[in-house]
Amino acid sequence: MQSQNNSYSKLVAVLGEDIHAVQADSTYDLRVNRTIHEIDSFAVQYTPTIFQYNDQKHGFSLPPTILIHLITDNAKVIEIYTTPQLKLLNLHDAIKLIQYLNKTFADAGWIRNDECCQTTKINDLEKYFSNPNSYDTGISAWKSGNNNIGIDLERYLSVQEQKDRTEKPLFGSYPKFEDLYLVEVDINNYQI
Repeated sequence: MQSQNNSYSKLVAVLGEDIHAVQADSTYDLRVNRTIHEIDSFAVQYTPTIFQYNDQKHGFSLPPTILIHLITDNAKVIEIYTTPQLKLLNLHDAIKLIQYLNKTFADAGWIRNDECCQTTKINDLEKYFSNPNSYDTGISAWKSGNNNIGIDLERYLSVQEQKDRTEKPLFGSYPKFEDLYLVEVDINNYQI
């Protein structure tokens, strides 16, 4: 996996935490010195950052990323979304990252909970993505108390596929020489 060195910014959060405490514990500036709305969001974009889930019993750190999205309700973190990678990955490297994440969550005491949702087994991913209409799939689900983690894998859109989109692609555009992938991690306490 990508090394976790001290040159990266750090974002430290846990579900239910006040966004101001997140800012105080983090080296990445979330710019929380603004009016916070009932439902609000804060994002890390383009700055290599390590996300640390700061739970005393089930905490973990993820590989560096350039995307972390925190959603708050009344200034409390209710959802954390990230893609723990600095660049798009080929399928082989995406699978290695997924295996690393699964081990990280298991080592932190999270319980595998794939029964909660439809997932694609790692051994079936090549077959799944051989269908040109397959763009994303759930890979695994984890649970700790009322908190959930979901891992998804998304095929990233090529230049041709992005031409009708208006937003700037976070990981840039690429020609369609090979399929590249984004591993997504969603942490929440929604009832599934």
